[in-house]
Amino acid sequence: MPNWTSNILRVTGPRLSRLAFANSMYQAASEQGLAGSAFTYAEVLPMPEILRGTRSPLPRTEEQVRRDAFEYGWSEETLEFNLKHCMTISDQEKYEEIGRQTGFLNWYDWACEVWGTKWDASESVFLGDTPRGLSYRFDSPWCAPIPVVDAFALKYPDLKFTLSFVHEGEKRRHRYIGNPGKAAVAIVANEQRKTKEFSQLILHPI
Repeated sequence: MPNWTSNILRVTGPRLSRLAFANSMYQAASEQGLAGSAFTYAEVLPMPEILRGTRSPLPRTEEQVRRDAFEYGWSEETLEFNLKHCMTISDQEKYEEIGRQTGFLNWYDWACEVWGTKWDASESVFLGDTPRGLSYRFDSPWCAPIPVVDAFALKYPDLKFTLSFVHEGEKRRHRYIGNPGKAAVAIVANEQRKTKEFSQLILHPI
């Protein structure tokens, strides 16, 4: 189990803009099958459908399995078991297409890079909207979803997004303000990943 980070996101700015954000979040949560009061990163950074159900780490190829069997002196029984679960030619083609479309080979790598954490928000609660702003409380595994906050700041330029968070086992609470410039740079970087030669990454992982 991961260590959890406890987060509170405060959204301040014009009331009508805050209302538009809250309504969009409600709709995104509903589309994810979550309670209407939930908070989800999918409002601004939805995971591509093609990544859902992918495996991390990737299944090994037959070549990799046989190499490991030779190097580590596997028994025939162990070798046969691993060969039954190795990546097929069809799997390789599927993952190459996933890489071309998304710039990533599996859901885990995508989430860690794009969201800054491996899972969507957990145990989220809408804390309400007051004249000072609206806020949500949620948990995230291992770290705070900083790239998500930046993406919100880019999508809603007239709102300010302030994330207050504390890591499990720590007493100090951290504070971060969304930076739209960082989100714009991340978009370019993610697009550039799609130019990789993914067949080489699959067959010869680093």
